[in-house]
Amino acid sequence: ARLADFNMAAELEGTHAYTPAFATPDYTPPELLWPEVDERGTRIRPSADVWAFGVLAHVVLTGAFPLPGGTSEARSDAAMRYTRGREELRLSPALSDAWRDILRDCLAPTHAERTTDTAALLRRVEEAAGASRSPRLPRLRPRRWRRPVLAAALAGAVVGAASLVYTTPWEPEPAAAAPPTCEKPVVYEDADGRGYQAGHSGTWDFTIARGDGGSQVRELQCLLRYLHGITAVGEVDGDFGPMTQGAVVTFQERAGLDADGIVGPATWRALRETDEA
Repeated sequence: ARLADFNMAAELEGTHAYTPAFATPDYTPPELLWPEVDERGTRIRPSADVWAFGVLAHVVLTGAFPLPGGTSEARSDAAMRYTRGREELRLSPALSDAWRDILRDCLAPTHAERTTDTAALLRRVEEAAGASRSPRLPRLRPRRWRRPVLAAALAGAVVGAASLVYTTPWEPEPAAAAPPTCEKPVVYEDADGRGYQAGHSGTWDFTIARGDGGSQVRELQCLLRYLHGITAVGEVDGDFGPMTQGAVVTFQERAGLDADGIVGPATWRALRETDEA
């Protein structure tokens, strides 16, 4: 069984690699977005629950996710950049120092860096929330039930703390009134700048070229076709083929860039450029 659909009761052994391990993308740690697979299948560690708790706590306490992006796919892309040291957590300034320390420990980029003592984490959460200490958690059998019990206690402590965090109403970062879509890219601001997004990837610097595929290519194709009117890109299929390459060259020539058909930081910035203040 799963608890609240936040990956807090995921199977420790994972799947046998015939299907991806199921999890809600916004609460999935970076290592499960590109999972390790061995003879036992996809590896899912207890630290995945710690990450999920960190995201959940930030959402409950501030109303925002700790990584930038207008969609789940864009935030997953930000998680990949965060793991590679190319993105930072966007912890809300409304958080107290105690909460910021807790969330940094929960949202460390690798599983080995995250806190592993969930009982001690619960005590820290209770202290940060100003809540009374929970009774000593029982040593339940079988052992696999201990994690959901701890997770439920942690989640309860955060919900109880939510009303204590604010001294002023939460003011979200500037964002679009509606989420971006492929057909209607909208302006969104993140740590790298302010520009148009089409809902597939928030990258500003991920280099892609002919032969590549995935969410970054779909983002590129959406921006070329629906924002810049280059219909020669063809269908939005996530495949960087000759039509997409030709459309990129056309855009680069139009933008005064080196027309090499490779999409790097300069091309991304030109694609996303906005005149909105």
